[in-house]
Amino acid sequence: MARTTKTITFSLPPEMVERVNDAVAQQGSSRSEFLRMAVVRYIEEQEWKQLLQYGERKASAPRTWPASWKSTDPRPTWSGHEGVLDTNVIISGLNLGLTKTT
Repeated sequence: MARTTKTITFSLPPEMVERVNDAVAQQGSSRSEFLRMAVVRYIEEQEWKQLLQYGERKASAPRTWPASWKSTDPRPTWSGHEGVLDTNVIISGLNLGLTKTT
């Protein structure tokens, strides 16, 4: 049967090896399983960070209403924000119960 994993080798400082060994003993797993889980967790955290950064960039970028919405869109606008979708203002307005300005 073919092996489903590949072996890699890397070095750690002696103090870190002791910490890994202590954690493995507490967890009752093998070093391989412990390090495999640590790598998976690290990769997932990095992917989440990238996703959150993407969301922050998209959320902070100014959005303009399409021209067709300006005359027919019933959505409220706030003074100084006419024609620009500012999600922070809209969310704050919804949460605080602000009314439409004229």
